Amino acid sequence: MTMDVTPGGGPLRPRTYPYQEFSELAGPSTEPRPDYRVSFKPVMGVRRRLSAYGLVSLAILFEVTFLLWLLKPSHYPRNDGTWQFWLSMGLVASILMAIVIGAVTSRAGEFGGPIHIY
Repeated sequence: MTMDVTPGGGPLRPRTYPYQEFSELAGPSTEPRPDYRVSFKPVMGVRRRLSAYGLVSLAILFEVTFLLWLLKPSHYPRNDGTWQFWLSMGLVASILMAIVIGAVTSRAGEFGGPIHIY
């Protein structure tokens, strides 16, 4: 239990958590179905769901447009032998190494997983 201080500097009063307000966000609990299957009750309304779909669609559209813009031939690095070219190749190599390491470690579970020492 935590204690609150009143604005006037008065005595402390106990503060309790409003369990009733936040314990049933998706509705009251019900008895389980005879076949023990989980039933889904949507929490978001139709308007919020549509706005979420719209935001996700806009984000995907932006990312695809940005990727296509990056892949334009005018954005390719030119091999002119300068330090900027070699720096960009080092950056590409480090990104590729990070992707390979991530792919290898994410697939480690299929090959026996990590060794746990207890």
